[in-house]
Amino acid sequence: MSDFGDNVTIEFVTGACAAVIDCCCFHTIDTLKVRSQDKRPLLPWDKLKATPVTLRPWVSTTSLYQGFSTNLFLKVPYMASLFGFHSLNRKILAEVAPEGSLSDTSREMVSAFGAGIEASLLLSPLELIRIQGQNCGKGGLWEATRYCYNKIGLSGLLSRGMHACMQRESKYCLGQFAFVGVVHSEVTAWAKESHDRSALAKTLHDNDALRTALASIVVGFLCTIVSHPDDVLKTQQQTRLSTYGSNGDSYRSYLSAFRHVAQNDGMRTLWRGAVWRCCVRVPLGLTVINTVHPRIRPYVEVALGSEVVR
Repeated sequence: MSDFGDNVTIEFVTGACAAVIDCCCFHTIDTLKVRSQDKRPLLPWDKLKATPVTLRPWVSTTSLYQGFSTNLFLKVPYMASLFGFHSLNRKILAEVAPEGSLSDTSREMVSAFGAGIEASLLLSPLELIRIQGQNCGKGGLWEATRYCYNKIGLSGLLSRGMHACMQRESKYCLGQFAFVGVVHSEVTAWAKESHDRSALAKTLHDNDALRTALASIVVGFLCTIVSHPDDVLKTQQQTRLSTYGSNGDSYRSYLSAFRHVAQNDGMRTLWRGAVWRCCVRVPLGLTVINTVHPRIRPYVEVALGSEVVR
């Protein structure tokens, strides 16, 4: 299980490195998830029909990696800030909350919840740019940024989908930083107690990476199921910019978007794309992050020097 330290610089850089690996592994799933949430074709079927059979795999792959540079630009600062804010929050809590006033789990929950809110301030506008570039055909990083700015202005760029993003990220971070550790500890205790009576317990007892993967998959699924409606609303808000600023903009705020989707599309719409996010993207992504984080961290410590580590 990842040992999240209290050195903000170390955690910031380690989070950035983990983000590069995560983005390279799962960008295609991000693409499919967003397209599913917005009721867009998962692949460019019309274009594929007009493409020679031998070139169709290339066209499909290129389509799924559309907006990769924009997604990487989003993922690296987001993941870095997430780990950095969590580390900073832990340090602040250690100063302001007397020892013993909060349990370790409560301390992690407060820190994780705050990290989700704080990271959303950076993440929400970056995701807006990524969605416009990745699935709305507005070009790469610079082109998509310019389009968003021209369409909705600076205030819209900074606020569109922010409330939904905060709702989603606070729930996700509770899972990543608090509940994964709880589940990992419970699985470890059970495996230690039962390893001489159960083959599964013995396997888990002997393999910490497997315990980490199991905890990450279970918690990743649960925390995304409860936060998925927020993700759908954010996607819908950040996809539909054409009527921004008019009286007819049904996606202006979190509540107006929720009301519009519930009344016109039905509550089931709020779980559109859940298979991609809840069953594939987050469980696998959380497993990769929790696996690579403790392995990258020592190299980051060495690279930054012992004076930083101290």
